[in-house]
Amino acid sequence: MNKELYERHFEIRRQIAKLEEQEEEIKKAITEDLTNLEARKYSSHFGTWSLCPKVSWTYSEHAEEKLAELKEKITHTKQDDETSGKATKTETSFLRFQAIKIHPSNL
Repeated sequence: MNKELYERHFEIRRQIAKLEEQEEEIKKAITEDLTNLEARKYSSHFGTWSLCPKVSWTYSEHAEEKLAELKEKITHTKQDDETSGKATKTETSFLRFQAIKIHPSNL
């Protein structure tokens, strides 16, 4: 077992987590900056940053009930196919790593 591989993988993930945290802070600051400037985008030689609308919907109780019924029917149909052998199962492997929970400020 090459322990250095595992340690290096952990170190890279730790660095990525720190960078992602920094990125979120910077994204908030850029969003605030563009909003204060009443601008929708900023372009430079690095690329373009744009404030894009995000739309979400809240459905009526009736629609939610209908959606739940349909999801249940789909689930049962899939289960029937699986148990009857009509469905084809494909299994692959992937690497999963679960780090010990450490607060980013302790890194």
